[in-house]
Amino acid sequence: MTQENQNGDADKEVFNSIGFITRMLHDALAELGLDRKLESAVHSIPDARQRLEYISRISTESAEKVIARVEVGKAEQASLAMRAAEAEVALKTDPVAAVATGGVL
Repeated sequence: MTQENQNGDADKEVFNSIGFITRMLHDALAELGLDRKLESAVHSIPDARQRLEYISRISTESAEKVIARVEVGKAEQASLAMRAAEAEVALKTDPVAAVATGGVL
């Protein structure tokens, strides 16, 4: 027997074994009633994918809102810090004038 014939016979044997194992698995799943559950699981995958896409979209939108609000808050905080520094200088320079003019309350 030539090398090619031996390889062909080995390939055929492997394919037959895979076919036999596949048939056994299919029969076992059917006997256990898992074939219908497996089929429904396969059909639910697109639904799960849509849900994950929805969660991803909502999460992205929420993150963008948070970032925008943080940027607004940072600007307000910078303004408040500047006003506090001005009030500190005014109080240290002339506390009576700062209060009397309404610059510091």
